[in-house]
Amino acid sequence: MFMAMASASAEPTEAYKTLSMHALNAIEKSNTNALSALLKEGFQINELLFHNGRVLDFPLHYAVRGSANLGMIQFLLDNGADRDKRNQFGERPIDIVYKRDHSFNCPARAKKTNTNAKRITNTRPNNKTPQCHGSCGIDARCKILAKPEGAEKMIAGFPEEMLEELFKWTEFRDSRADEPLFGVTLNGVEAPSELMEWLKQYYPDIRPATQAEYPTSTTKDGRVYQSGAVYDKDTKEHGSWLRINFTKTQDGYEWAITYYAGMEAASGTTGTLIKKYGYWMRSENGFWVS
Repeated sequence: MFMAMASASAEPTEAYKTLSMHALNAIEKSNTNALSALLKEGFQINELLFHNGRVLDFPLHYAVRGSANLGMIQFLLDNGADRDKRNQFGERPIDIVYKRDHSFNCPARAKKTNTNAKRITNTRPNNKTPQCHGSCGIDARCKILAKPEGAEKMIAGFPEEMLEELFKWTEFRDSRADEPLFGVTLNGVEAPSELMEWLKQYYPDIRPATQAEYPTSTTKDGRVYQSGAVYDKDTKEHGSWLRINFTKTQDGYEWAITYYAGMEAASGTTGTLIKKYGYWMRSENGFWVS
């Protein structure tokens, strides 16, 4: 009998890697009976898959990305696969399915000789998240992965899952150890203390916005320019500033985030957040650096 990994952080044994390869094969072939037997042997349904010693992805992620049928996906969920788990790229299983670019990856498209068929040809105007027309079974996969609607935990008036979907992306995190994040503004004013406390998981050095001195703003040709540095009023230590703007829409939120680091360097990005199949999903519409 194979020995399972002791924990998620433990180095898997060679025996477990072999077990994982058998599980991978069962998932690819949608063989639920084989996978059921492997679970009894110690296969962990929320641990990474291995192939020839190489790390691949989590079982549910691998199933929805590959050739596994709906029965295998449902089997994984019924046996405890975590539909909210994120892989090394920050993807949940729903992200892999819903955000798939149909113009290149849709199996149904490859079978069509008429590439002008509107029901399956899907472009990405304005970099919007592609929509599924149900012609390739992707909509059915989304429905299996869907989460039931329920009351959401709120942080400073915003759904926590929405904030997580936005701030999991590394471009909003301070990557310069010599310039900690000093302050955050939300829609032009100091961010609420509840949001500041929540953001500490990403920005441990965060401080009240009023503790920081910010760049001065000037407007030219319709664009806002900043001059000067962000620094602590007391220590005069240089740092960074995160400016967040949310606008409520019918389907969710539009967001714009500007990140100031160093003397005058800044970057920003904009996009939308919508809720679909019980998940908050982000799309990015633009990015700039100055």
